[in-house]
Amino acid sequence: MNKVENERLFEFDLIRAVCTVGIIINHFSAAVENTVLRKLFYTFFNSGVSVGYTLVTVFFILSGTVLYNKYSRLDSVRQFYYQRWKSIFPTYYFVYISVLITLFLFRPNMFKEKPLISLLWTVIGMDGYVSSSFTTWYLVGEWFLGAIIILYVLFPILCSVFNRSEFVTLLIFTGLFVFFIDWRMLDQNEFRNVFSCIISFVIGFSIIKNRIFEKDIVAILVILFGIVAIVFFNNMGSNLSAHIAGVLVFAILHACGRYIKAKGNWTIIKKIVGLVSGCSYEIFLIHHVIISFTVKMLHLSDKPLCLLCPIIMLDIIGTVFIGQIIHCIMKRVVRLMPASIL
Repeated sequence: MNKVENERLFEFDLIRAVCTVGIIINHFSAAVENTVLRKLFYTFFNSGVSVGYTLVTVFFILSGTVLYNKYSRLDSVRQFYYQRWKSIFPTYYFVYISVLITLFLFRPNMFKEKPLISLLWTVIGMDGYVSSSFTTWYLVGEWFLGAIIILYVLFPILCSVFNRSEFVTLLIFTGLFVFFIDWRMLDQNEFRNVFSCIISFVIGFSIIKNRIFEKDIVAILVILFGIVAIVFFNNMGSNLSAHIAGVLVFAILHACGRYIKAKGNWTIIKKIVGLVSGCSYEIFLIHHVIISFTVKMLHLSDKPLCLLCPIIMLDIIGTVFIGQIIHCIMKRVVRLMPASIL
């Protein structure tokens, strides 16, 4: 990757960091019963637009953007899969086993509760994604991990088709998204079906290929369209609204990233962004466990907002701290693995 591409990565880091913190707050608001907190961070001021699904859409777009930027021309599909496996599974296994051992200490009979064969879903990282339809040992990673794994598996095919015809690819997957917009795949929310995930992923390809949000006029038009669509058509359905809001949030954060990057005196902000972004995957794996523990230990389900706000801040700081520790450990572990496979 050249120097210009390295400089451009700050916009992506900012998007990743802000959305990571946003997901923590969103899931914290879902775990407690504070009305104000839920209005602010569960849906956008009771608009019907899901904050969580909006932020996940941003993550899918970002994943497509980053992957296409790096692997638009695949030299080796096998090597690509190996690199993606290294980026996901060693850390996932480490976190999962750590949580499993901790639970076992408190519940020694837990392995009698479910068939051990169901651990196969965990081994392939799909336990959260299929948990609505199958018995699983889901503990960390949520449904999002399974969705990302599916997208990574499909990436070489999607990339090849996209390179042949960007317009046809976008047209086909937009059509599939619209046709299956209410499909509750595996008895999950319709937002989680595979075509819903693919469309935002492929939009990421187009964004980076055409440098769309580096053109100010395009970014402004997209932001204005997104605002108008959400304000005047907020009954369009949670799946469609989450995708529109996701593109809107991506465009706004990308613009903010360009502005901050251009400023030389925002060093602290840039360091914080780099810190959170660098361990965003580890945060994603552990944050639900930490939130659940915090809410139960402190009995926060019905506490006032003035008490919840400082606890949320401490929860974010603690999650980032633990995420950084895991990131540093696993970074050294992954370095011991072969750089490539035959």
